[in-house]
Amino acid sequence: MSEEPAPFASSVVAAARSDAERLAADGRWTQEDSDGLDRIFERAATRALRTPRLSERSLALRRVARLVVPRPARPYLRRALAFVERPLGAVAARRDR
Repeated sequence: MSEEPAPFASSVVAAARSDAERLAADGRWTQEDSDGLDRIFERAATRALRTPRLSERSLALRRVARLVVPRPARPYLRRALAFVERPLGAVAARRDR
């Protein structure tokens, strides 16, 4: 895949580059800011790549659970799992800030 923008986006990219250069020249955008943006981008890219694998694993676990967990126990186990997942989601959200 090429790093060059599509023709319709070239004017937007040129304007963004000029804005970034002006902010850097004014001292309002530093290398620290660029590094932080790079870290955030990498984290988002890693999460985006990880999501399909987690979905596939979740589907496989649900299929196995249907074979193993008795039907009357399923709603209780779903609630228990949701109870455990909420705090874990909150921790992950704080970590990603």
